Amino acid sequence: MLGRGVRLWDGLEGLEQRFDVESTTMPSGVTHLAFTRRPR
Repeated sequence: MLGRGVRLWDGLEGLEQRFDVESTTMPSGVTHLAFTRRPR
């Protein structure tokens, strides 16, 4: 999108308390993030 767009990563405080986050970096430099919801 051009212009302001949609801010996808705002308001995610405490995300690491609700999800397990796994990060994988590919040789091309792309980083994949996998979010798994933790049980309550």
